[in-house]
Formats: sequence, C-alpha cells, structure tokens
Amino acid sequence: MNPMDCKQAQNVWSRVMAAQTAAPCTNAEKAPAKTACTHETPAVSITPEQVMQAMQQELCDAEAYRCLAARMSGCAKKTLLAISHDERCHAKKLGAMYFLLTGKKACPKRPEPPCITCNAETLRRQYQCELAARERYEALAPLSGARACTLREISLDECRHAQKIYELLQGCL
Repeated sequence: MNPMDCKQAQNVWSRVMAAQTAAPCTNAEKAPAKTACTHETPAVSITPEQVMQAMQQELCDAEAYRCLAARMSGCAKKTLLAISHDERCHAKKLGAMYFLLTGKKACPKRPEPPCITCNAETLRRQYQCELAARERYEALAPLSGARACTLREISLDECRHAQKIYELLQGCL
C-alpha cells in the first residue's frame, strides 16, 4: 500500500470535512499555508449608503427616460428607451455591489414618475444629471477596490448618455 502524500491527504480531508482545511501531514513536508486575498483595500472605502444613493438615482433616471420616451416617437423614443434600459442595468450592477458590501439585498424605493412639462427642458436637466453622475462615479471608483472597473464603465455609459441627449436636443430645437 502506498503512503499518501500531503496533497492527497489535504484533498481527502477537504472532501470529508466539506471545507478547505489543512489536514495534518504524515511526512516531513509542511502543509501549504492558506492564502489570503491579495487585493489591497483602499484606506477609505465606498459605503453602502453611497451605493444605495447611486442606485436610487439610476432608477429615477430610468423612470425619467421611460416617461420621456412615452411622449416621443421614432428614433428619439428608441434612444430614450435604450438609455432607460442602461440605467436599470446600472442599478442592478450597483445592487450587486451593495450585496457584496452588506450581505443584504438592496431594496430601493420605487421612483415616482417625474413631472414633465417640456421635453427639451427635461432633456436639458437629464443632460446635467448624466454629467454629474459621470463625475460621481469617477470619484467613487478609486474607493471601490475590486469594483473600480464597474464604476468606471458606468461612468463611461453616463458620458455616452449625455452625448445622446445632446444629439436629441439638436433635433428638438
């Protein structure tokens, strides 16, 4: 019968204990040390409140674009519905980030439909919101550790949304 080496003993113990625990070695080899996560956490981290606030804003923006799309037709309607969809996707990404931070599912309140009296004025307001969101995500990215890329991607989307709104305004005015 062949004696088991440390690695084989480790695998057997892992299956038996249903965990990655180190089994005692029977030979002179040292058991492999557990490796910790090597990502450095920033001195100041993004807070769950910041993530929830950003998610709430994304949902409000999605609702604003959906309501604007209902008032328009053709390419403008398609563009606004696409932006609304993007904003809901952003909210889902932020919801996952919130879960990673807290271990709890995010339950933001449902946004109320915005009051739209003038399409052009609402687009102007949303343009400013998109630019502000871009800046906010760029500021939060360095604080979010492993999720920095996600926030930078959302920031780029916000910039693209601002550009699309600019193009819509050119057609409206």
